[in-house]
Amino acid sequence: MEKKGKLFLGCGVVAIVGSVLGIILAVGGYFLWQSMKGSTEETDAIKDTPAIQTGETLAQLLTNAEWEPADGGFQYPKFMRRSENFIADIPASVKSFSWKNVDLCYWPLIGAWAVSNESFPSKSCYVTASDQVEDIAYKAESKGIFSGHTTDGRVFYLKKRLSEGDAVRHVMVLAIVYPEELQNDVQPFVDMILNWN
Repeated sequence: MEKKGKLFLGCGVVAIVGSVLGIILAVGGYFLWQSMKGSTEETDAIKDTPAIQTGETLAQLLTNAEWEPADGGFQYPKFMRRSENFIADIPASVKSFSWKNVDLCYWPLIGAWAVSNESFPSKSCYVTASDQVEDIAYKAESKGIFSGHTTDGRVFYLKKRLSEGDAVRHVMVLAIVYPEELQNDVQPFVDMILNWN
């Protein structure tokens, strides 16, 4: 009789432990399922953002774009890819915000020497990290606004500002470089550059 009692007690303990483990596994499985489901919903949401969609025009992307403030007093759409390059020829760094063949470029300081007001931009000056000025078709010197073509055949629109209060004056530049067929699409960038202070 004592053996049967111990056997029943052992079976009862195994059943209780098995039930507790079963509950733990069930609860763990539920939370795992929920987290995987949430992950799928997040992935679907990311796919629906303008930055990921293929085939959308720049104008369509800009319609719903979130704009992020950048150092330098301007903004850029979050869907644009950010990069920074140092150009030893100048020497200077350029921050670029790119989408396909459209580049928004910010040069915080061009040159480590005094820059005269007339020396930038001119033919062969860099506008992007790899493209230079080919020609200047429009300039409003008093506003620091210039437009023309780059060596790769795109259009540029830029504004330059001279640093103030330093012993050595430097040029700061904000530019948009784009294919001519996107002239209408880039208008928000042109307006931003025109009003950049």
